Amino acid sequence: MELTYRNFWKTNGVIPSSMECLIKLRRNYTDLLQIEQKICSYTFEPNTYVMFLKSESIKKRVRLLIKNNQDLVELIKGEGELEEYLTSKVTKQLEALLDMHQTLSEYESHVK
Repeated sequence: MELTYRNFWKTNGVIPSSMECLIKLRRNYTDLLQIEQKICSYTFEPNTYVMFLKSESIKKRVRLLIKNNQDLVELIKGEGELEEYLTSKVTKQLEALLDMHQTLSEYESHVK
């Protein structure tokens, strides 16, 4: 079974605290900034129009993930107790980062 954030928290019966979620989201934010910097680098310039469209799509998605990440951090800071819906939002955000890494590696294999 592949370990994801969702099944890690479920199998261990652990409900993350708001501090744990904030730490994970801060790391997530750092990763997203690195991805954004990487995709905007000249080494990742697309060679074809199709690759250009894909790179633009990745850039937009990264910017959206960064914005969502910051919004989640603000939401969690505003809440005292971590609600179930916030836990699921954090899980989705962290899984979106994993998906972004996969998308980026696929893109990278076509560019180089």
